[in-house]
Amino acid sequence: MVSNAAHNLAERSNKQNDQASSQVTISNPSGMPVSWTGERRLLAVCGAIVMAMMICLVTTKIEVTSANHQLQNVQAKVSKVSNSNANERQLIAQLTSESNLNRAAKKYGFTDANTSVRNVNK
Repeated sequence: MVSNAAHNLAERSNKQNDQASSQVTISNPSGMPVSWTGERRLLAVCGAIVMAMMICLVTTKIEVTSANHQLQNVQAKVSKVSNSNANERQLIAQLTSESNLNRAAKKYGFTDANTSVRNVNK
């Protein structure tokens, strides 16, 4: 009976050692405590990068909108100057027309010696 008790005791201790070692192996395979600091740091760095990219995106969008407003202002000024130039060209054409020149010549007493001469403009 003593041998059976010793045998049973040895089996129980072997089973407990096997269970204890298997539990330690499963819960902690590397033998070191589990630490989440690396993952937390990585998550913080990724979050900071995403925030910086969002700020850059908003800043760029604002700059593009501002540049578009400036472009519209410049285009409006160019349009005004172009219209003014067209009006001045039309006025020049009217003032240098043959009928206007003849009228001015009559007003100041000039005469055209050669009526067959024409003005040639490029």
